[in-house]
Amino acid sequence: MQVGETEPFICELLNSLTVTIQDLETHQIHMFYEAVGLMISADGDPKKREQYLVRAQHLLEQHLAVLLAHGCITVTSVRRGLRFS
Repeated sequence: MQVGETEPFICELLNSLTVTIQDLETHQIHMFYEAVGLMISADGDPKKREQYLVRAQHLLEQHLAVLLAHGCITVTSVRRGLRFS
């Protein structure tokens, strides 16, 4: 944590994830998640890393659930490797 911070930056980032990525294009979201993953992997505490990963994946899981519910994708397409374009 940096001096003057009340929580680690990764926590702030995960708390505002929806707002942060809402205006990004798909390729930008991919790069953003890659950067988040690198920040998470830099934490030395395995329990914290797991907690951060769960929080980071939550938004993606919600998005996939909505797509599945609306018939935009199928379970089969997800199993084959869903590609966002």
